[in-house]
Amino acid sequence: MKKPFAAAVVAALAIAPVAGAGVGSVATPASSTANVQVSQSASASAILQLVVQLRASTNVTTAQLQQLLTLLQGLETSQTQLQNVLTQLGNIQAPTALTQLLSLLQGSVQPAQLQSLITQLQTLLQGQPTQAQIQQFLGSLQTLLGQLQLTPAQMTQILTLVQQLFTSQTTSSQLRQILRHLFVVFIGNEGTQSGKVTLCHRTGSAKHPYHRITVSMNAMLAHMRHGDIPAVAGTACPNHLVGTTATTKTGKHTKNGNNGKGHGKGK
Repeated sequence: MKKPFAAAVVAALAIAPVAGAGVGSVATPASSTANVQVSQSASASAILQLVVQLRASTNVTTAQLQQLLTLLQGLETSQTQLQNVLTQLGNIQAPTALTQLLSLLQGSVQPAQLQSLITQLQTLLQGQPTQAQIQQFLGSLQTLLGQLQLTPAQMTQILTLVQQLFTSQTTSSQLRQILRHLFVVFIGNEGTQSGKVTLCHRTGSAKHPYHRITVSMNAMLAHMRHGDIPAVAGTACPNHLVGTTATTKTGKHTKNGNNGKGHGKGK
């Protein structure tokens, strides 16, 4: 394997969710974030960078295609989980913000198309493909991955809508549970270049219920379990308590939650 490609694979995995941070099983709307099952995958944008590099090569190897297959299978799992969450949200009587959110996300979720290309790649690996066949496949894959990507403006709009729904007094507890799943799966699916995510951390204080923190992606799930909500750049955290979480009678996090201590450093 050529060194530049190896470095790109490492980079792709470096910005992917790691154990404890990834995407979740969302089979039942009533389940809590505590039941999320974590998997590792690279984001569509990270894999796209690999594909662009391979398309520039005149000798793509079987080993490189095998590594690409592994990354695509992880992405397909994330895409399927995200589609499951969107299906749950589609079954809820939709406020305007939820309708807008679903509209933004639908175009970037195409697990069936991705699975079709994974099958094509598996077929190629079973034979002795020519470089022309490989490049034709990579061209189709590049087109699909480009469709799965969201612009920074779209990402901000999605996070803004999620926070708006979280903080609305009319949002049901069921919808908040699904939105927590959505946020975890969405961040896992899209990835972050820094490997960190910004949250509004629940403090346990009635006067100042939230403050902004940045945590590593492997700490995100624990924070979401204990009532933290997505933060949006340029938007203040809520000044009122949102939803319900597992707390003590004093309103502070339980011992297992550590009241967020230690997570804010991203460890």
